[in-house]
Amino acid sequence: MRRRWLRLMMRCGAAGMLCCALLCVGGCNIFGAVASKAVGPTKVQAQYTPPPAEPLLVLAENYRNPSDTLIDAEQLVRYVSRQLEEKKVAPIVDPNRVFELRSSRPAKYRDMSIADIAREAGAKQVIYIDVVQSGIVMADASEMMKAMISTRVRVVDAQSAATLWPPNAAEGLPIVHETPLVRVKGSVTEDRLRQQAARGVAERIARLFYTYTPEFETRE
Repeated sequence: MRRRWLRLMMRCGAAGMLCCALLCVGGCNIFGAVASKAVGPTKVQAQYTPPPAEPLLVLAENYRNPSDTLIDAEQLVRYVSRQLEEKKVAPIVDPNRVFELRSSRPAKYRDMSIADIAREAGAKQVIYIDVVQSGIVMADASEMMKAMISTRVRVVDAQSAATLWPPNAAEGLPIVHETPLVRVKGSVTEDRLRQQAARGVAERIARLFYTYTPEFETRE
């Protein structure tokens, strides 16, 4: 009877040691998962915070070939401006001021610098988006296609014309977005794909300037 009891105790002890070993191996992962649920997802900090009381202009263009990306650039300006306004980043200058200036005085507009345009629109700072490339990309030997936009983003002071951000990239921070490959049919058109690409890159650009929680914004 005593021997049987000892054997039972030894089996229980071995099982306990195995449980402890498994807990040591997976404990950190389990604890991390529980902590993540309890605390919530980590916030992504703004890369640059504009002065909250100073008028901010969003300006987008392809200065090398302005007409090639005009529609994409205008959509980009409206999407970014709207998102920054919703997040109350700063007083956002109405983009129509720049559109009207460009259409009413095209010769003057062509000779104006980024800072000149910002001052004319009444802004203190400008988020300048250089639209490097945009368009539709066809997949090889198929009817599948996607839209893509490649940009460089920087913040310029309207008075000094100095680049305020990013500090170590004078041409701007590269931001690229492309849609998934799809077959164009029915409601899926090239224009629709270009709009999706513009919205996607606009969201990435706007998020550079405010702190956000990824999971929360995805649910929204």
